[in-house]
Amino acid sequence: MNERIERYLDTVFHDLPSTQPLKELREEIKGNLLAQIADLQTEGYLNDEAFELAISQLGDIVAIAQSLCEEKPPQEKAQKLIAFCFAGAIMIILFGLVAASVSALVNNDKAALVFFGTNIPFLTSGCGLLGFCLYLYHQNSFERKIFLRGSIYGVSCAVLVFGLLVMAVSYCREGNLALGLAPAIPFVIPAIGVLCYLLATESHHQMTH
Repeated sequence: MNERIERYLDTVFHDLPSTQPLKELREEIKGNLLAQIADLQTEGYLNDEAFELAISQLGDIVAIAQSLCEEKPPQEKAQKLIAFCFAGAIMIILFGLVAASVSALVNNDKAALVFFGTNIPFLTSGCGLLGFCLYLYHQNSFERKIFLRGSIYGVSCAVLVFGLLVMAVSYCREGNLALGLAPAIPFVIPAIGVLCYLLATESHHQMTH
């Protein structure tokens, strides 16, 4: 009977891909068939009758299997989302560079000031999103802890880039190195500290994860 069930399942799953969800479905169906046929045999049904009756009570197996094929695994969906966000981050950064370059050309007398100032919202958001995406892609995991740690990476990158751009704007506006370095205190230094801490504890985090 076990071989007969295997031959039947071979015909059902013949044109379907050999994915893990389908393998699990096949094993579940096989176990249910064996149990149901055994019950029918104890009720007095012959082998052929028990087999045919058990098959008829299964329902549309092909439809269930095909629905599993069409349904994308959660990790695959998450990977596509990360790829989409990564492409968005690159587009934001490129758009900011182009917009800042055009603005700098129009305001030739304050080209550097306009270039860095225009880039603040674009590079800050773009680099933050890029840092988040790269961490999740590197970890190849989308669990809550990884997502949270990636968010901290992203925010730290955004704050660091924001501080550097504000420093550049301050220096271009004031022409004084001391005034240009002033924004490093509330933005750049804390961001670097957080990033250093994340990098230093990365191996420990991976071990506990």
